[in-house]
Amino acid sequence: MLWLFLGILLVGNVLAADPPPAAAGRSLYVDPILGDDRANALAAKPQGADGPVKTIARGIKLAQPGDTIHLAPVVFRESITFHNRHGESGRPITLDAHGATIEGSDPLDPADWEQISPGLYRNDKLVRPNLITGDDAVIGRWFLSSMAR
Repeated sequence: MLWLFLGILLVGNVLAADPPPAAAGRSLYVDPILGDDRANALAAKPQGADGPVKTIARGIKLAQPGDTIHLAPVVFRESITFHNRHGESGRPITLDAHGATIEGSDPLDPADWEQISPGLYRNDKLVRPNLITGDDAVIGRWFLSSMAR
């Protein structure tokens, strides 16, 4: 009877034990200066096929549950979207910015603005003409009115 009791106690302790930790994911690296979106993101510096990717979007696309995406500590001119990408319970996809700045826009150059009439300015360099449409007339309609008086 004592053996049966010890056997049940032992089985109970084994069943109550914490599950083993999940295997650590990969470290993926993103660097807009040194990176190349054809690389595999498996190294912080270019080393043949191993090397950082250029964009956060590519790093996210390569990420799997448990992976950590490491950003170079620079300014990124893009947004962060985890589209069709997610972790699992206990295995999140982690984005470690390491002090990077995420700036979703490019700075505007005041010299690129032309005053059309008092308080009305035009900038033909905001969007490359073929980015949205091949029609230059559509791009030429981008105006910004000054609110300052």
